[in-house]
Amino acid sequence: MLIPLDLRFLRMVRILRLMRIFKLHRYSRALAAMNHALRERKMELVATIFICAILLIISSTFMYYLENKAQPEAFPNVLATLWWSVATLTTVGYGDVYPITPAGKLLGGIIALFGVGLIALPTGILSAAFMDNLSRQGIQREPAALKPRNIRCPHCGENIDTES
Repeated sequence: MLIPLDLRFLRMVRILRLMRIFKLHRYSRALAAMNHALRERKMELVATIFICAILLIISSTFMYYLENKAQPEAFPNVLATLWWSVATLTTVGYGDVYPITPAGKLLGGIIALFGVGLIALPTGILSAAFMDNLSRQGIQREPAALKPRNIRCPHCGENIDTES
C-alpha cells in the first residue's frame, strides 16, 4: 500500500446521494403541490412549531412543580418531565409516566386537549394552501353529469346527443 490511510470513511459520503430524494417534486405534480404549499405557508407552520415549543416548555415546567413532590422518581427534573410533555402534547400518551395528583391530572387533560388542536392546526394550514393553489389554477372538477356532451356523427358531423 502506497498510502497508509484508511479511506473506508469515504463510503459514508455515499449517503449524501440520498439527498436526491428532495428533487422528486420535479417529477410529480402531487409532490410539487406539497412543496408549493409548504413554501407558501412557511411562516404559519413556523409559528405553529414555535407555539408548540413554548407550550412544551411551559407544560413540562408546571408539571414538574406539580408532580415532583408526589413522585420524584417519575418527574426528577424539568428536562425529564419534557418527555411526558412531548408524549402528551403529541397525543401519543405512552403511559410510562403519568400524573397522580389532582392538579397534575387536570394539567395533563388540558395539555392533551391543546395537543389535539396543535395536531389539527398544521393540517388546516396545509389544506387551505392546497385549496388556494387549486382555485388559483382554476382546477375545479365538475361531476360527469354536469359536463356538456358533444357527441357527433363520425360521417356527417351532425350532433346526435339525444339529451340536448
